[in-house]
Amino acid sequence: MASNENFDIAIIGAGPGGYVAAIRASQLGGKVAVIEKDELGGTCVNRGCIPTKALLASASLLNSVKKGAEFGIKSGEFSVDFSIITKRKERIVRQFVNGIAQLFKSYGIVLIKGRARLTERIEDEMIEIEVEKKDGSVEKVIAKKLIIATGSIPAQIPGISIDERDVITSDKALELEEVPSSLLIVGGGVIGVEFASIFNSLGSKVTIVELLERIIPTEDGEISEELKKFLVRSGIEVNTGVKVREIVSDNGKKKAIIETPEGREERVAQKKEEYW
Repeated sequence: MASNENFDIAIIGAGPGGYVAAIRASQLGGKVAVIEKDELGGTCVNRGCIPTKALLASASLLNSVKKGAEFGIKSGEFSVDFSIITKRKERIVRQFVNGIAQLFKSYGIVLIKGRARLTERIEDEMIEIEVEKKDGSVEKVIAKKLIIATGSIPAQIPGISIDERDVITSDKALELEEVPSSLLIVGGGVIGVEFASIFNSLGSKVTIVELLERIIPTEDGEISEELKKFLVRSGIEVNTGVKVREIVSDNGKKKAIIETPEGREERVAQKKEEYW
């Protein structure tokens, strides 16, 4: 167990909430420690906004190439090398992670890698945190104030098993090594629609299944309807007001049994992604 070290502020989580708070606290003169079990940047940098926008940029360029003839630009035959697309995405993510690390260094922020656990010890208004590191050792961090910014993880749909091979989450979708021939997306929120657009552009046959009556239900109804029209014109099948009852195997593919107002139906795809 390492020797104790006292800080003005300890922050659990190095995502957008945690690392921004750490930098600001340091700017104000605080002695700051950030505890993170994974990579700097959290979900946004590593498994969310940044990597998906990198993929979207490639998909957008591909769409432009496909439409080049409409503008008098003939590109001839072209192909998609998904390995290069993913390497570019990973390179961009790494640049962001390294950038945050440099900011921590420049502001004197102490980064402690490991899983944090609050103890029950609070003495002289100081909070004690134990950090279990990958090698099994434990380090104690003591701070006057604590910020918990642990972020989020993909939710699970009750009754449906995610094997991260055929039934995957958005995290695993960013690790795919090839474009699936077909993709069933459970959840028509912003994340589901974003991945639908990406993989549809890259050549997957994409189907969206949404429990509520419209996609992106948190947005304005007219926007939702226009987006649905755009997705359908792009070749994406959009099913709303339906519920996924179960996922079963079917000759190497996954079959989703969905419940619609008209009764039960089946949707088959090579991969199934959940955004719930």
